[in-house]
Amino acid sequence: MNKEDELMFAGWSRLSMFKRKVWQAKELIKESLSIAPAYVACSWGKDSIVLTHLCQSIQHDIPVISFSHPERELISNYKEVESTYCDRFSPQLITISIQGDHVPVKVSETKLWKKYPVALVGLRTEESSNRSRSLRKYGLIHQFKTGNRAGTWRACPIGWWGWKDVWGYIVANKLPYLETYNQLSFSKGRTTDHLSKETNKWWQRKRLEEFAITAPGYYHYLRDNYPEMF
Repeated sequence: MNKEDELMFAGWSRLSMFKRKVWQAKELIKESLSIAPAYVACSWGKDSIVLTHLCQSIQHDIPVISFSHPERELISNYKEVESTYCDRFSPQLITISIQGDHVPVKVSETKLWKKYPVALVGLRTEESSNRSRSLRKYGLIHQFKTGNRAGTWRACPIGWWGWKDVWGYIVANKLPYLETYNQLSFSKGRTTDHLSKETNKWWQRKRLEEFAITAPGYYHYLRDNYPEMF
């Protein structure tokens, strides 16, 4: 991030509108924590690192569950970001390897909701049309009514935040972030997803085009090991 961008986001973080969004997010986190034992999901992308910091500002020892996969260092400097954040904020970190699966698959396998009935996640409407539809339909706090997770909760405290809000919070709190974001427009939605067998074909093509630019090592790894994607 150059100095001009940093100054812009720092200025954004001083706006009363932004401060109100931070207050609202914290209030929603407090409400979520009052329901049942909770965890915050952290991929070490920009949205989840912001949410993790927000949650720790309310409950410092909240379990932070990170879903890791062996290839992620081919995408960006995950280890550095994780290490920097942990050194500064000492989260109660629990790392689960997803081994090529999607996070929802691993959540289902581990049945995290049995120990933690409330999941705090960094979904935002701006990221995709599917996430926008889901958040507009169910709201920022949603109780599942059917399926294995019936009776448990999903909370999305930054669901209505825009990309400037996310970066304003990162700059204001001097949080570490992945180098990948410096290679693409800061306004882009999701830049850290890995690809797996569950990824739909349209999203595979879109991400492969981006990885060819931002993470050529990962791009060649996929081409060598998963030629069907190409």
